Amino acid sequence: MKNIVAVTACAAGIAHTYMAAESLEKTAKELGYNIKVETNGAIGAENELASEEIEQADLVIIAADIRVDMVRFTGKKLYQTNSIAAIEDAAGLIETAIQKGEIFGEKGTKVGKVQIGNDKGKTNFFTHIMSGISYMVPMVIAAGLILTIANLYAFQRDDMGGLSNGALIRKQRWGYSCHTCSKLGR
Repeated sequence: MKNIVAVTACAAGIAHTYMAAESLEKTAKELGYNIKVETNGAIGAENELASEEIEQADLVIIAADIRVDMVRFTGKKLYQTNSIAAIEDAAGLIETAIQKGEIFGEKGTKVGKVQIGNDKGKTNFFTHIMSGISYMVPMVIAAGLILTIANLYAFQRDDMGGLSNGALIRKQRWGYSCHTCSKLGR
């Protein structure tokens, strides 16, 4: 493993971003690794990683206290931590990243706080019930709307207070459907 790319960022984007980048660059060179660090500071992204550099990288380190878009690192071994870890012990961070980094984008993998895809191990009875309810909600809503419309047209009262059979034009498809539904309610 020789090529490393990294992204550093902090909430303020002033000090920790650049301190983490400098620490990673210095330590990686001492350990014999090629490294390029992108900094997401207060003035935006600097030293941006090109797609070719990401493609050639053997390891990606995200040392950020804010959210970093990681989609561009799909398929790469990735390790995510905060910027303080890169400042305090960059050598330890690089070794930990090499050992504990996971391929980003594989189904069921968890990198930092991000879960990719479906984790079959966490499927349980509750998951199945909630999935079934999600599929049934549109059906229940549609049935309720159809019954409401049928009731509005089918159960109209005549002058005598009884249900009117003449409220619907039964020769039309909609009127016949509503009339048929009204028979169920009588």
